[in-house]
Amino acid sequence: MYLKCGQIKRCVGILEDYLKGHPSEADLSVIILLADVFMEIDAHSNALQHIEHAHMIYYSGKELPLELMIKAGICQVFLGNIDKAEVCCFRISNVEFYLYNPKPL
Repeated sequence: MYLKCGQIKRCVGILEDYLKGHPSEADLSVIILLADVFMEIDAHSNALQHIEHAHMIYYSGKELPLELMIKAGICQVFLGNIDKAEVCCFRISNVEFYLYNPKPL
């Protein structure tokens, strides 16, 4: 609602407060929405910070969910970090390959 009314700061504040209030188990959709908001206003660095924080806290030792991995790659491109974006793309292609080919070759 706040986002649709152009109250970006209020929207970001609510989403960040939610994440702070749930330090050990955040809702993936909240992280995705927060990244989307930052990407919408060309704050790709902020979006990437939240994605990386989510990776450390909620997905430590695991691959990021596919949607966050894609957003991280997009952010890296917008920030001019093409090498890091390529790493994200490589990981995404591996995940997609596994999804469609779960049996070993």
